[in-house]
Amino acid sequence: MAMSSSSNPGNARCSRRAIIHGLVAAPLATAVISTTIGTGMDQFVPSVNAAEGVKVYTEKQAGAYSFEYPTDWVKQETTISGGRFLVVVSPKDAAENINVSVTATGIPNDFQRLTSFGPVDNVVSSIIPNKKELDGKMLSISTEANQYLFEYQLRPNEKSDLRHLYSVWVLVPGTRLVTLTAQCLDSQFPEYEATFRKIIDSFHVSTNI
Repeated sequence: MAMSSSSNPGNARCSRRAIIHGLVAAPLATAVISTTIGTGMDQFVPSVNAAEGVKVYTEKQAGAYSFEYPTDWVKQETTISGGRFLVVVSPKDAAENINVSVTATGIPNDFQRLTSFGPVDNVVSSIIPNKKELDGKMLSISTEANQYLFEYQLRPNEKSDLRHLYSVWVLVPGTRLVTLTAQCLDSQFPEYEATFRKIIDSFHVSTNI
């Protein structure tokens, strides 16, 4: 990526790696986080669209985004590494295996495009570790403007069951990267694929903050 005259390329590479590492680590940790966080942080209360059978979650501070999710799912909120706000929605009593999480990560002001993180192949290699025992496989990649949509399979560790994940990256130039990750056990994916797609289709990130 093009660097300003006052930037240090080594620092930029370090920052890029750190951001991507945080983005990749957060979804894989969600299964653990969701078993421990409470539901008491209700500063962002979802609205309910009964006609559509969905709740609408709107966050106006940490990332300015919204998405819809089923009315019978529950919401949890917490803070993760770097002080980032994380919201997780999931079927009741099933958060460890089935969930959708969203977080926003601050980025340098010269990150104007997703290619600021390097070629998409480099991003993929960060998402899918080169470890045979994790059975990582990128199934599809879609790009549109400053958005990526990844679909992949991966084990969080060698003893875990195989998971099926969608990950949406939306870049607000020079400000933040908002990511939504939907995941379940690979064996559950046929049951939850349509629900995940509806949530992804409803995902909106504002550029007006």
